[in-house]
Order: sequence, then C-alpha cells, then structure tokens
Amino acid sequence: MIEHEVLNAPQVQPQLGAFRLLRFDITESNAEQRALLDRYRLFGPPALMFFAANGSEMTTDRVIGEINAGDFAQVLARVRGQLGL
Repeated sequence: MIEHEVLNAPQVQPQLGAFRLLRFDITESNAEQRALLDRYRLFGPPALMFFAANGSEMTTDRVIGEINAGDFAQVLARVRGQLGL
C-alpha cells in the first residue's frame, strides 16, 4: 500500500526528489534480515526511516505502520525543513 498509494501520490512525489530512497525486502525472514530489524528495533514492515548526511537516524520522524499520503507529505516537509532541503 505505501509503495503504490503513498510514495506515488501527487503530494508526495515532488518531495521525494530531495531524498535517496532505499528499500529492503525482508520477506524471507532469514538471519540477516532479522539482524537488520533488530539493529533498528523494528518488529517488521512497513517502516519508513530518515537519516541525516552523517548517517544518524532522525528517530522522531520515523514512520512505523501504515500512513496515508497527506500525513506522509507532512512528515517529508518537516524532515526537509530540518535538513535544510
């Protein structure tokens, strides 16, 4: 749902150009994928996380679970403001 309905939404698409989007497929639930979930203290998908240029996560803007396009557009605007984009 997030990939098709949120990331492709007209209010979200123009803002995504300021970001590098990385997607992880964790459907196999193997040891490497579980380690990644553990590293970021995630129970599973979906999760949208933002990182500053220095690699530190912007934890207050983390999105866990489903979100609609309008709310995600607001998150993106807030993150862009914090990053000066």
